[in-house]
Amino acid sequence: MSKLNGINFALTLSSFIGLGLSIYSYFIEQQDESYKAYCDISDVISCSKTFKSKYGTGFGIIEDIFGENFFLNKPNSLLGIVTYSVLIVLSQLNNKPSTTFHFICSILSVILSAFLAYMMVFKVKTICVICLSTYVVNISNFLLSRTKLKILSKEKVKRI
Repeated sequence: MSKLNGINFALTLSSFIGLGLSIYSYFIEQQDESYKAYCDISDVISCSKTFKSKYGTGFGIIEDIFGENFFLNKPNSLLGIVTYSVLIVLSQLNNKPSTTFHFICSILSVILSAFLAYMMVFKVKTICVICLSTYVVNISNFLLSRTKLKILSKEKVKRI
């Protein structure tokens, strides 16, 4: 059980970091053009430019598929706030269904991270330090939730 406690702590910490990054991202998005964020280092290294691009809302694809008024066509940071909040709660639960859901959310997050990283570099032509940090959080959550799922699966087998 101590191994699970360590993984739960790491998952919780990682998700809190993701939540903090998402809150900061949302704050930046709400500012006017005169605001200079700490992560706006140059024209190429700019969080604001990335967040305010087409890909900063609904991953740049929700509006194209479902329309502007679709409920998920929100700033990515707002979707991150909701997702990381759910993952924080799921990180505390030591059962296979909640960990499986956490793992599936992590897989989707990694896929979206890869997509957004590609769009950031090749379409928006910027580097966003906050975005890159979020991608690291998503990869960490994926690896940790996979490990937790393996541990829970082994414990189940031992009980039988």
